[in-house]
Amino acid sequence: MSLHTRIVLAFALLTRLNGAQVPNYLEQSYFERSYFEPNKGQAESSVRFLSRNDAYTQLFKLREVVWSFGDAPGASVSMSFTGARASSVTGLDRRAGKVNYLVGQGQDSWVTGIDCYARVRYQNIYPGIHAEFHRSDELFEYDFAIRPYARPSDIRLLFSGKTGAHGEAPCR
Repeated sequence: MSLHTRIVLAFALLTRLNGAQVPNYLEQSYFERSYFEPNKGQAESSVRFLSRNDAYTQLFKLREVVWSFGDAPGASVSMSFTGARASSVTGLDRRAGKVNYLVGQGQDSWVTGIDCYARVRYQNIYPGIHAEFHRSDELFEYDFAIRPYARPSDIRLLFSGKTGAHGEAPCR
């Protein structure tokens, strides 16, 4: 459990013990409060967007999404868009709040004021096809928006992983 999650849970518990109303955002599940943030220097330069939770970090690159699992060092799974053209990766549905990385000895190394988004879109990853990533309920999802002239057969995904990554995920 991350320090942020522990602080939020401790605050919620103390608030309940004192008989006060718990703010709505503390009642929401972690996945409902999760977000995607643009890379402003808090990750390697090939990363366009990222998202973090207690189980993994998602890194959105130009033609690939990588899940890195914190509890298994070196364990990761990637989903590559085979044959895709370079795409713009943009955030959609901006959320309230900002993310700040106060790492290092001084303000010169801090990264502050990063916007948060509910979804990430790969625009025209294949001709006439957009890929969107978001969370629904407690599941991570991705959708392809296909224009009438586009060919769904152009979509080719390659999944690969490193030793140590395993698990089971529900499908709908």
